[in-house]
Amino acid sequence: MAATKFLDAIARLPDCDGEDSDAVGAYTQVKLDNVSHLLGKGNEFVDTWVQLPRNRWPASWHVKFANCDSPPVCPLRRNLYGHKLAGLLWQKHEENIILSLGFEKLMEWECLYVNKTEKLFLSVYVDDLKMAGNKENLPGMWDKLMGKMTIEKPKRFEDNQYLGQSQRLIEPAAVDVERMGKAFENFAVKKGEASARVAHPELRKDGK
Repeated sequence: MAATKFLDAIARLPDCDGEDSDAVGAYTQVKLDNVSHLLGKGNEFVDTWVQLPRNRWPASWHVKFANCDSPPVCPLRRNLYGHKLAGLLWQKHEENIILSLGFEKLMEWECLYVNKTEKLFLSVYVDDLKMAGNKENLPGMWDKLMGKMTIEKPKRFEDNQYLGQSQRLIEPAAVDVERMGKAFENFAVKKGEASARVAHPELRKDGK
């Protein structure tokens, strides 16, 4: 929640914007034929065998296994929700992609990344991706992400997402902007400025 509010605040700063997207069929984007490297040194993924519902059987199976006492099984080839390692495998797969695009994990933030070169922050929660920062660099970074994983077309944070929020919710986000703005080179926020801009979008220089 704190990371989301932080990106909301970043998106309201001058020359910045924010967009979010969802990974399509997230877990199933991971193929299980070579995932041991995602589990870390010394850990090996053990093949998983599953039973298919009869309505998903190939036509030949209804003849081949018509008189079989036990249903047939087959190897699981895609990461599937419900597998004990499904969440971990997706997280590691997704993180490898994010890091390969120049992002770095922020210390003490489990799901927040920064790309200092592109001046962008990225928040990830399972299959929800939210990015904010230099608005000129947002489209290009989304294109790079879409080249490595299947995600929906990014949508801009709606202005009404910020209107009507209480000062109790705004101020913590503004404090994070002031504290973490140093992650960007040549990026500074005057004390109090972030709070004013987040609380009152009409104060933005561009009038948006």
